[in-house]
Amino acid sequence: MNVQGVLLLVLGLWSHASHQAIQPISDLQHDSSAEEDYVQHRFKRKAFEPYKTGKELAREMTQTLDELLGPRYDKRVRPGFGKKKLHIVLNMSIRSMGPVDENTQSFFLDCYFRQTWKDDRLAFNNSGISELSLDWKILKMIWKPDTFFINGKKSKMHKMTVPNRFSRISPDGSVSFSQRLTIHATCKMGLKKFPFDSQICPLYIGSYGYPAEEVTYSWKPQPISLEEVSMAQFSLVGWDYGTSTNRTNRKIESGFRTDSIAFLLFSFERQSGYFILQIYTPLLLIVFCSWVAFWIIKTDVPARCGLGVTTVLSVTKIGFAPKGKPEVPYATALDVFVMVCFICVFASLIEFAVINFITLYIRRYKEAEERAKELKEKKSKEFGALEKQLLEEYRKSRARRRSYCPICDGPFGQPPLADKENGQGGGSEEDKHSEHDDDNGTEKQDAVPIPTRVSTPSTNEDRRRRKKKKDLPPWLQRLQDRMKVPRIFVKLEHAALLGVTRLISFLTMKPIHQMMIYHSTEEALEWIDAKSRIFFPTVFGFLMLVYWSTYLYIMDDKKFF
Repeated sequence: MNVQGVLLLVLGLWSHASHQAIQPISDLQHDSSAEEDYVQHRFKRKAFEPYKTGKELAREMTQTLDELLGPRYDKRVRPGFGKKKLHIVLNMSIRSMGPVDENTQSFFLDCYFRQTWKDDRLAFNNSGISELSLDWKILKMIWKPDTFFINGKKSKMHKMTVPNRFSRISPDGSVSFSQRLTIHATCKMGLKKFPFDSQICPLYIGSYGYPAEEVTYSWKPQPISLEEVSMAQFSLVGWDYGTSTNRTNRKIESGFRTDSIAFLLFSFERQSGYFILQIYTPLLLIVFCSWVAFWIIKTDVPARCGLGVTTVLSVTKIGFAPKGKPEVPYATALDVFVMVCFICVFASLIEFAVINFITLYIRRYKEAEERAKELKEKKSKEFGALEKQLLEEYRKSRARRRSYCPICDGPFGQPPLADKENGQGGGSEEDKHSEHDDDNGTEKQDAVPIPTRVSTPSTNEDRRRRKKKKDLPPWLQRLQDRMKVPRIFVKLEHAALLGVTRLISFLTMKPIHQMMIYHSTEEALEWIDAKSRIFFPTVFGFLMLVYWSTYLYIMDDKKFF
């Protein structure tokens, strides 16, 4: 009995303890749920105060959108149509810029483009909802401004993985519309200072279909936000913004349209380090190498000619290659520098060509003089022999003419042939002596002198003129003598001709054989090389001084815009 009583007592105590243990656990669960509700009630947003659960929240938002975008809402009509103009506020967050291309004269811009406007038809009761965040699909159901980039070329919207655009609607009807765009816009550039130029590239934003009487644009107090922008050839040194309302070249029925335009101005400065290293420095070294030819002896023709041709071809390859140069119809600063280097290198080659030409010319000139001298001596000898032969023939013919008598058909002083045969002829002692002298080739003192020169056409013409004058009547000869020019005028004419001749001799170059280069050719060529060593670097240095001063300090980029 005692054992049974003890067991019953233990069983009763255990049941009572288990009953007491279960009751506090349920009470604790009740207390914890109450505390959780209190925390949620304390810290949850005020916007969600009217809603008890997420299901109720979704149902209420759906009812709100259905009411806002119901049959009474027409997305084809702009807000405030017929009552007031719509004001659109712009903002832009630029993520990256570039490249800026001078060949196409355009630039690229990657940004988040934001627009904000107020649509009273989308206003709703703000009983706890601060704003409605809508998906990109809802954008097809509301009115959006037809904003476009006036100077855009081929802009695009990002669509990976979904279209990068969204909108938010505030209780007062304010709509915020954001989308990510890559803008490709034109930029008119002045490249006369290339590659030391600075460019101002604008971005014009306006409405495609609404004039300024219906839609206007403005910027937020902080219009753009820039991340770190880095480009290969350009650096962004500044930007500006503004709005304008001007008459444009877009025509409507009443004439040209007045549009509200918002604009951004980006100021770019070109980094010229690439061109200094790749073009300017090699061309300067090539020009310096071309001057080495002035220290090479002039007789080493292959070395000087090879150096000159190599430098010319190198300048042509580096300077005139189209890679990295803008294709514009006018000369840029880089083109001017290339042309200066090419002219200096080509002039060095021409200097050697001139020296080589002078050497060959003087040598050939002296050889021609030697040949002419030898030919003159040869002709003089031939002419002397011919003159002697003619003189001998003339003497013989003269002797024959003096000794021949046509009447007696024989020599002078002899009887005719018949009388001679009959023994009746005979000559005097003088005739015999004269005949003896003629046979020996001698002449009398009263004989005609033997000419020593061959008659020329001019002397024959003078003889004919004198003969013709003798044939004229005496009175006509006296008239011709009176018509002759006085002697004083002849002297004046002679003096004038002499003065003109001396003036021409003074202005013109001396004959070759009177110049220093004829007598001292080697010294003259050395003098030309010595002067070229000073002249070429001096002229090139002066041109470089003018070049860098003009394009870095004098010429301004602003006048090209």
